[in-house]
Formats: sequence, C-alpha cells, structure tokens
Amino acid sequence: MTCTKKVSGTLSLRGLHVFGTRCKVPDTFFVHFAACLIAAAFVPCATAQQPRFFKGIDAGNLKQEEILAPLLDGDVYAGTSDGFADLRVLDDKGNEVPFLLQKVTEPRTVSVRQTAPARDVSLRELKEGGLEIQVSKDEKLPPAEGISLVTPLRNYQQQVQISGSSDGRTWQTLVADALIFDYSRYMDVGNHQVALPQNRYSRFRITIRDVTSNQESELLELTRRLQGGKETERVEKTVVARRPFRIDRIEFWYHERRQGDKKTEYAVADFKSEPSAEGRQTLIHVHTKREPLTGFHVETSSRNFSRRVAVQVPIAQGMRTQWHDIGTGTISRIDFRDLHRDELLVSFPETRHEEYRIVIDNGDNPALAVTGLRGEGNAYQALFLAAPGVAYHLSYGSEAAKAPSYDTATLRESLARGYQPVAVGLSRQTTQSGASAPTGIVMRRVLNNPFVLGGVILVLVAVLVWGLYHAGRRIDRLPKEPGS
Repeated sequence: MTCTKKVSGTLSLRGLHVFGTRCKVPDTFFVHFAACLIAAAFVPCATAQQPRFFKGIDAGNLKQEEILAPLLDGDVYAGTSDGFADLRVLDDKGNEVPFLLQKVTEPRTVSVRQTAPARDVSLRELKEGGLEIQVSKDEKLPPAEGISLVTPLRNYQQQVQISGSSDGRTWQTLVADALIFDYSRYMDVGNHQVALPQNRYSRFRITIRDVTSNQESELLELTRRLQGGKETERVEKTVVARRPFRIDRIEFWYHERRQGDKKTEYAVADFKSEPSAEGRQTLIHVHTKREPLTGFHVETSSRNFSRRVAVQVPIAQGMRTQWHDIGTGTISRIDFRDLHRDELLVSFPETRHEEYRIVIDNGDNPALAVTGLRGEGNAYQALFLAAPGVAYHLSYGSEAAKAPSYDTATLRESLARGYQPVAVGLSRQTTQSGASAPTGIVMRRVLNNPFVLGGVILVLVAVLVWGLYHAGRRIDRLPKEPGS
C-alpha cells in the first residue's frame, strides 16, 4: 500500500484518505480478499456433489422381469431435495436405472361437497305468524342432501319443517322438526343447515315457525327522579324489539364422487402450542420430515367452536424470517343435542417444509385445548423395470444434482396395458462415509444464522480498523514538508 500527500479528507473503495493524505490500496487487494471470503464459504460444502444416503430395495427373488414400485418413506422425504431431483435408482454395479416417479392413487372415489342456489323461490305468510317458502332445484343436479338457509342475523333460534314434492301438489314430509340457530352471544356456535333424508324430489317446501322473534337491545333505558338535588327513584328498562327472520338466500348441497390421490397419514416429528403476544391467537409450531403434506388434522378436547385457521411456512429474507400463509380454513366441532359435526382438517397445496406454523384465531373466546396434531399428504413411489438376480437401491441427498431425463416409454406403455407394479419395501438408510450435508442446506443454515452473520461483520470491522491503524502509522513515518 502506497500513500500520497494532501488530496482529500474522504474515504473511498480505491483508497484510504486519512488526515488529508491519500493512501492508495492496490486493486489486487480487494480481489484476493473477495476470493478468500468465497473460498471460506464454499470449501466446507465441496463434497456435497455425491449422494449422502442409500436405501436397499427389497425386491425378493424375481422369477422374471417385473415393474417394481418401492414406496418412498420418511427418510427419503427428509433427505431429498425439493422436486426429488437428486433421487436415483442404481443397480448393483452402480449404474443408473430409468424410473418413473408418480403419486400413489387408489380406485376409491372421494366425496366433494358442492352447492347450488335454489330456483323459483316463492313465499307466503301463514296466519299463525310463520312463513312458507317454496323452492325448486335443477333436475340435472344430483339429489339434494341438505338445504342451507343463509341469513345475516346473529343470536337466533328457529324451528324448520321441510317437505318434498315431484309435482308441486302432493307433499311428503322429509324433516318434521329441525333447528337452525346462532348462539354468538354466548360462544362461537351456529348452524344454518338442514340435512335431508335420501330423496329424489325437485320441489321443496320450507316452513319456518314464528319468523318474528324478540330481540333484547344492548342499551338500557334509565329514568331518574330527583328532589332537592338528591336521587329519589331510579328505573331501568330493557328495550325489546320485534325482529323478523331475514333470509338472504337458500342453497342446496350435495356431494360429488371424484377420483383422487391416495392420502397418507404422517406423524409430525414434534409440535408446541403457545398463545400469541396479544393473547387472541394460538400458535402451534410444527416440525416434520419434509413429507409431501396437503393438510393438518387438529386434535382437541374442546367442544362447540368454529375458528379460522391459517397454516404458514417460514421464508428467510436476509437475517429476518417472515411467515407466509399457504392455506386457510375453518375448523369446527358442533356437539349440541342431536347435532354432531367435526371439521378439523386444514388443507393446503402440497408442500415440503421442515417447519410449519398453525395460527388459530380465538378472538375473545377461550383458547382451544389442542391435544394432538396429524399430518396428511400424498405418497410417492418410484417405478422401474427390474431384472432377476440384480440388486437395486435408492441414492439421494445431493442438492447439486439435476433432475434426470429418462426414457420411460416402456414403463408407461406397460402400465397403460394393465400390467400391475409390484409394491416392495426399502431397507434401513445408510450414510456414505465422508459425505457432507447438501450445499443448499449448509448455505441456508449459515446465511440464516444471526450469530454467524454477526461474527462476519465483527471480523470485517476489525480488519478495517486494523488497516486504518497501520495506514496511520505509515503516514506518521512520511517526511514532513518544510514549514509544516
């Protein structure tokens, strides 16, 4: 490093200006310094090119060539990269075997709830104070399994009777005495649906008894009598208003049967429940083995509730971690008289993360007593052509690997013609000696560790102070100009 006299009193990247003297730093200094930092960051990860893990495939004694389908397990999900780009099928000579990775499906159908608006709505008031509503449904739709009376009102209770007809003249009672209600005044519990027995009617008559109900006002009427500046009498009155039962719309609901992916239950590695800082939410921190999850089942001993729930995953942004929603829904349990309904599954698109957070909005209600948590997701299998007398195994655990491109035409054609794959298991996982963690995992852990980043900053500050100190000492040793 060389110094020249009196140029400026500033500090720049190309030179150090100290006390009116410019100390020029060679350009190669910064190049070498940057190279050292890069080498220090990546040298520990250099061995991540090779797969870290292996699992034997229990093929048994094959008599002829077969399509084997080993089912991936928790170890494979935990060790593979996103998208399974590092997954390989190898034979006993270490050669890659073309394979087809696919979700496990099952022939059974899944039931999906659908709704449709009521048509041809007409109504008339009854002399007894009730209301009779006649509606019809589209005859092309499946039979109605229930009717929903959607209302903006809260804190109500109504008796409902439903009859069915094919011609609009002859009516058959389907539900003699159903109860729809909303008890928001006491807790977050309500029901505006009436389930129907099996039927094929296209017209329905809904009878609501006493559609006008008493509603207590939240305000009190206060009357005071004063005599000589003193209160002699006080009268408090509760205002009771007659409120009609308003209906915004009427909907039919039914279920459609569709083919779906096989859902597998996955046990979570660990979870911890705690209240939020404001006390109006419950935060559940969940750890998994990075299985391909599509939902969580919340287990609770609480009754009669309906709570909004969000499932979140952490997204690292520099030294900070932000939580982002990947799915929202409502969990509920209704257990009132003969009404029993549990909806405790929160669904989201398939994702693989080590950590999740479930946020339950409690509002002013008591927190739910969460007793357990179960994951639900898809299952994957690797299909390949296996020859007799050859041992096969899976390898995985290298984020540097790129997704392979195999010729799987024979596999696809065989499956299309009805050849059934043979389900086989996997042996225990073994680790390749000397292999390190995948590059991406190491870098994420390093870059997201505040202690590591803080240490790097301290080292850089120390280097800068050291450089300034030695630059100042060199300046002091320079010959001074006459008269200075």
